[in-house]
Amino acid sequence: NYLLLDKMSYIMTHPQLLDEKYMGRPVTYGKSLNKEYRKKELMRITEENQQILRRIQHKEPYYSHEAWTNDARLSEEYLRNCAEYPICLPSSQLFSRSPPSRVTRTPRARQQREGEEDW
Repeated sequence: NYLLLDKMSYIMTHPQLLDEKYMGRPVTYGKSLNKEYRKKELMRITEENQQILRRIQHKEPYYSHEAWTNDARLSEEYLRNCAEYPICLPSSQLFSRSPPSRVTRTPRARQQREGEEDW
């Protein structure tokens, strides 16, 4: 057991010596035969990507964010016009200029509620 412990402690304190002894020197590979071709191909692809990026950046947007905002505001207005009760939408805070009002029951809603209790 003592010999085994001594060998293990030597391995733990001198790992680089054992690697060279049993594994040999690190393998070095020769030059790649197609290194220049890969480099040229990479440059060509990079140039194509740059051209595509320039075209995208100079292209005018197809959709207008102002039109989307106006359309959303108009849709919300239509929803509020056709709703029986006040609508509380999370997006309404984006479009309304005044703070949201409290929800109150209309007299018609009270009559309907009282009529349901009679059943």
